Amino acid sequence: ISCSIIILPNPYQASGLIIPGVRVGDVKLSGMTVDEAAVALHASWNLETRITLSNGEQSIVVPPADLGLALDPVLTAQRAHAIGHGGNMFDEAGQLAVSLAQGWQVIPVLSLDQNAARAGLEALSPQMSLPARDAALRLEGDRLAATPAEIGYTINLEQTLAVLTADPERVLVQGRLEVIPMPVLPQVTDVSPAITQAQALLDIPVSVQGY
Repeated sequence: ISCSIIILPNPYQASGLIIPGVRVGDVKLSGMTVDEAAVALHASWNLETRITLSNGEQSIVVPPADLGLALDPVLTAQRAHAIGHGGNMFDEAGQLAVSLAQGWQVIPVLSLDQNAARAGLEALSPQMSLPARDAALRLEGDRLAATPAEIGYTINLEQTLAVLTADPERVLVQGRLEVIPMPVLPQVTDVSPAITQAQALLDIPVSVQGY
């Protein structure tokens, strides 16, 4: 008994188009040339994508470039095109079958400019900070009272950069970066001595003499 296996030619091999089912994130690249895919990827990932920065109290939405993040559209498009192309006939047929059946998610090629990321976070810091408030005196009727000090916060640049550097792909894919805050301490925390001195002065009787 003999049998033969017939492998039909992959029509996408000759055309040079990306095979059906291939995508990068939510961007479907089926039937595109490498150049068309690169344009679509750049538009979606680099221009349209937004990343939400949150410290638990405040949130800011920024483009990836503000954090030094970018997808390389050409290399990513070439990676997508490599699925179902360039191998032997059996490999290509197998990849095409898998992509048709369940899709093929391509890992994007990303870059992170740490200097740009640091500069971006520094520029955003005032919007994601709360100044500390010193303790102060206030007058309630004829008595002095203390306004308590309050601790502020700002961006912990080093720890936030470490989170971004550890997994920039997750940040870009999920569109979210958790900003690590750090406390800002008030310079004046206790005005009790000042209250005592000031109240003593207020308690001194004032006499007015006429001439």
